[in-house]
Amino acid sequence: MDIRNNTGARPKFYNLEYKEREPLKELRINKDTRIMKADKGSTIITVDTDKYSKAIKDMLADLSCYGPVNEKIILNNFSKIDSTLLDLLWQENINNETYIFLKVEHPKIARFFGIPKIHKDKKKSTI
Repeated sequence: MDIRNNTGARPKFYNLEYKEREPLKELRINKDTRIMKADKGSTIITVDTDKYSKAIKDMLADLSCYGPVNEKIILNNFSKIDSTLLDLLWQENINNETYIFLKVEHPKIARFFGIPKIHKDKKKSTI
């Protein structure tokens, strides 16, 4: 055995057979289908992209649950939090370790991610 050709890389191990992997590859390429982890358990689901988009838009249209947010207000709130943390540090109400732990260096505005509900009875499924 020639050790110069041994890269140390392990051979690929697949937990699926080739005939099982190929349809998964095709699903990943298909933009009409979304592959998602279900909200409970370890189930993987496939969802029609158009139906998923419609369900998400319907959810976001419910103004009793969701509403538009002004980005400037959020960034202003981050500034207020930073100022309050700094005041707490100066007043010695928190120590430097706590300040560093609580301070967010690069705050990000949350993004919406939705997982459709799935049911065992396909007739009752929301998507």
